[in-house]
Amino acid sequence: MKTHPELIPADTSLELSPSEMKALLDEVGERVIAHVASLPAQPAADVDGAADVARSLAEPEPPETGQPLGELLELLFDRAIPKSFNAAAPATWLTSPAVASSLPRSPT
Repeated sequence: MKTHPELIPADTSLELSPSEMKALLDEVGERVIAHVASLPAQPAADVDGAADVARSLAEPEPPETGQPLGELLELLFDRAIPKSFNAAAPATWLTSPAVASSLPRSPT
C-alpha cells in the first residue's frame, strides 16, 4: 500500500470512542422510550405558543462551541416536541379526512 507523507493527517479529535457513543445513545434512548411510552397520555396537538417557541430556537449564526447532550435533549423533548402535532395520540387518526371518509357508515 502506497503512503502519501505529503497529506495532512486526519484530525480525529472530534471522534467519539465506542464507550462515548454508547453513553450518548443510552441517553437518547432513554428520552425516546419515555416519550413513546407517554404518547397515549399526550394531546393530539398543542400548538399554543408554538410560534414563540420556534422563534426562540432560531439562532442568527451557528454556535461556536458544542453543548452538552442533556441540554439539547431537554430543549427538544421539553420545549420543542410538545409544541407540535401528535399523530400517535389516541383517536388522532379519526380526525384525518382520508380515514374518516373510509370508515363504514351505519345504514339509515
